[in-house]
Amino acid sequence: ITLSQIALCKAQMNDFEEALSDINNAIEITENERYSIDHRTYIQKELFRKKAKILCLKHEFKGESSVDAVEYYKDYYYYMKDSLVASFNDMSADERERYWLRMQPFIVDCYRLEDEAANFLYDITLFSKSILLQFSKLNANPKVPSYKDIQNKLDKKECAIEFIRYEKNDEIVLGALVLRKDGVPKFIKICSEKELLGFKGISGIPVKEMFGKRLPFEKQMKLIDELYESKEFGKLIWNKDLRKELKGVRKIYFSPDGPFHQLAIEYLYRGKKILF
Repeated sequence: ITLSQIALCKAQMNDFEEALSDINNAIEITENERYSIDHRTYIQKELFRKKAKILCLKHEFKGESSVDAVEYYKDYYYYMKDSLVASFNDMSADERERYWLRMQPFIVDCYRLEDEAANFLYDITLFSKSILLQFSKLNANPKVPSYKDIQNKLDKKECAIEFIRYEKNDEIVLGALVLRKDGVPKFIKICSEKELLGFKGISGIPVKEMFGKRLPFEKQMKLIDELYESKEFGKLIWNKDLRKELKGVRKIYFSPDGPFHQLAIEYLYRGKKILF
């Protein structure tokens, strides 16, 4: 475990070859240690997760594809999901909270894959949100849908959008995972969170300040009304790539994340009439 943490530190310092060498050594050492089968499996999955992150950091730094990290991430995710489903009813509230605190950074890390694994990312998003909604439920097996479960319920003129927030290349990024009746989910990059919150309306006041608590209520409402009338702000969120995926759509189901929890983004859409 110590060697794997050293490997992650080296990757953060862009020493990727040494980092990969260390993580591979850690995996090999684990295979030769005298652990119980369950404990060995858990440690190996954790090491696979760390190797995936090292690969992502390496490819982001070099501007290359991160597709070789996908299988490691999937391996870890399906193991952790199955473990949770099997033990959910026996977990205390504290144990469930600790589980989520351990999984949340992993989920955000996976989003860095962007369009290289959009179907996997859609499933991860559904997993995180469905588990959070069921954390307080007792004596019930958690239901974790896949993107195909959602897809089967959609009409040809409907789509489901999962908005996501994650960190990549030292900035917070906002994106959307779009699911239609046919095909696989599509990833769309929207913009950086800094760009969104820094957008200035007619008054010259950035969005971040508009939704702050320092402005008088009446002034705040006036500024927000102006914001929703801004075509430029609407196009920042519902950009060209996202609107392209909505061709022929008449109804959208969406789930917000990050700053989209504060914005009524359905009122910012400009185009043919769509129900939200």
